[in-house]
Amino acid sequence: MRLRERGLNVRDDGDSRMQVYRPTCVHGNCREDYEANLITVVGEEYGNDVIEVLDAPISFLQRSTSGNDEGWTFRVWDYCPGPGPGDFEQHYGTLTDAVNGVLEYYFGNPDWMCAEYNQYRRRR
Repeated sequence: MRLRERGLNVRDDGDSRMQVYRPTCVHGNCREDYEANLITVVGEEYGNDVIEVLDAPISFLQRSTSGNDEGWTFRVWDYCPGPGPGDFEQHYGTLTDAVNGVLEYYFGNPDWMCAEYNQYRRRR
């Protein structure tokens, strides 16, 4: 899959839903002073788990099969209950278009990831 080829980590739950994130060792878009997400990468042996602090949001890519929303949804939702600054849900007709959206988010114009989030931080 093209996401993994670009260095993104993809966790597939086997039910048409994937968690996607960019490890800090992979160059790409990030949010300044962002340390909100922690990922536990499970080691092969008990006790070898690694906790990774990320500098970019975790996203989800999910197949939509109900009603008129058939296709794929790309979602970033950091705030609970949300939406918060930078949270969004984008619908795509094909998996190829959705993957292009994910790649644009993590590696393209950083405004998509950062503009709303940075405005919120400046107001605080």
